Amino acid sequence: MTTLRRLRNGSESSVSAPPGSPVWALQRFLHELDLWQAREGLGDDLRIAVLVWIQSRMDDPYLNVYREGQIDNLWYGQIPGTQDGNGRVAVGSYFIFEAEKLVRCNSFALLSPPI
Repeated sequence: MTTLRRLRNGSESSVSAPPGSPVWALQRFLHELDLWQAREGLGDDLRIAVLVWIQSRMDDPYLNVYREGQIDNLWYGQIPGTQDGNGRVAVGSYFIFEAEKLVRCNSFALLSPPI
C-alpha cells in the first residue's frame, strides 16, 4: 500500500510504491482538500473517503473518472462513499499530464447528482 506525504514544493508523493507499478506524481491535492475543508467544514468520514480516493489516483488516475471535453487534460469524477444527508456527493477534478506522469488537482466540490 502507498501513502501520501506532502513535499516542500506543494507536490504529494507516495512513500512507497509496489514494484513494477506505474508511479504517478500527485500535485496540489492536499492543498485543495485543505481549502475545501476550510470552506465547507467537512466531516471526518467525508475527508477520509476523499483521502482514500486521492491515494488511488497514484495507481490509476483514469479509474472511474470522465474527461471534460472542453478543457485539455481535465478529468473529473464522483468520489465513492461521499454522499451527504442532502443527497450531494463529493466530486474531484484534476489535470493529467501523461508524459510527465503528473496528476495536478483542480478542485473539490459537493454536487447534486446527476454529475
